[in-house]
Amino acid sequence: MLLSCAILWNFPLINQILTNNLN
Repeated sequence: MLLSCAILWNFPLINQILTNNLN
């Protein structure tokens, strides 16, 4: 539960990293 909150809270950061890797 706590891990899910952390993932949702950091989702923009994770999404940015994934986008940078795709480019």
